[in-house]
Amino acid sequence: MMRSPGSWAVAVRSADGAIDVTAAPFVSAARRHRALRAPFVRGVVALAESMRLGFRALAISAGAQLSGEDGGQAFDDRAWGMTAALVVGLGIGLFFVLPAGIALALGLGSTWLFLGVETGLRLATFVGYAAWINRAPGLQRTLAYHGAEHKAIACYEAGEELSPERAGRHSRLHPRCGTNFLLVLMVVAAAVYAPIGTPDWPWLLLSRVLGVPVAVAISYEAIRWMGRHRDSPAVGALSRPGLALQRLTTREPDRDQLEVAIAALEPVLAAADEMGDGRDLTSAGEAEMVA
Repeated sequence: MMRSPGSWAVAVRSADGAIDVTAAPFVSAARRHRALRAPFVRGVVALAESMRLGFRALAISAGAQLSGEDGGQAFDDRAWGMTAALVVGLGIGLFFVLPAGIALALGLGSTWLFLGVETGLRLATFVGYAAWINRAPGLQRTLAYHGAEHKAIACYEAGEELSPERAGRHSRLHPRCGTNFLLVLMVVAAAVYAPIGTPDWPWLLLSRVLGVPVAVAISYEAIRWMGRHRDSPAVGALSRPGLALQRLTTREPDRDQLEVAIAALEPVLAAADEMGDGRDLTSAGEAEMVA
């Protein structure tokens, strides 16, 4: 899947070996409503829209594999809402509520010790989850396609011809990967929860749930800032853990997978040229292309 400020596209390798591409315009709610472009609001909007497009892409992919038809049409708003609620609930429970609950159960006397243990458990859970995905049966090709997306985008950003051979020479690690955002989110959450201290369990649970949108908003602004200062040595150092973690969330793609990634990228680039959004495609910190 590829996305630009004004369009998105999904490419799927069908059972007969052909590449089926679904492309459509995309207009962010932040573009339609000025209030949603405000700092610390736009991050939550961007995450919600990315999740919705991601589920749409999964539905199209599943439909193509099962029936050869656009199964995404059946993925209506009700199905999207139920699936999103389940995924968000599991994510908050695993990465935010569970670490806090374990830290509270340990009976740590110091608030700072409590926060340190909670943050350590959150990071360990996140890295462990990434490591499990990396080795989970059936997900190897998915991770390789993720790497193919990164390579295709890097090839375009380098101004090179979009071909499997050229794209294959680039790194599968990319500074604007969602993995980087999630890692920043895990760390920023510690600062969000610090003023709350160590309340009783009901208030602790409520604070961990309600604090997630706040942490998302701050993390998004941090990623924007890092994107604008990507050439800074300090930003380079801050980006290294996220890039290292991508070794677990991506794999080296083969030529066929690179062809699919390029097939998804080409209509997005064509739409960007028509709309005059070409410069925004590589503008990290703005509504950049994401994979």
